[in-house]
Amino acid sequence: MQGDEIRALRRLQREQGLSSHVFVSERDGPMTPKALYEAIIVKLIFDLFHLLVRPAGDYLVVPT
Repeated sequence: MQGDEIRALRRLQREQGLSSHVFVSERDGPMTPKALYEAIIVKLIFDLFHLLVRPAGDYLVVPT
């Protein structure tokens, strides 16, 4: 890991409090790899959808 990544992880630990996990669920439990993967995929799909389908007046513009 690079120095900036280590500093970012330390800052994250200070903000979130002491925990042995970097990614935690809403209930402060460890996040499983599957749940983390699904959260990232959902975020990417949501962002891509809004890039591709955007409102233009009264119509939706869908690039072809």
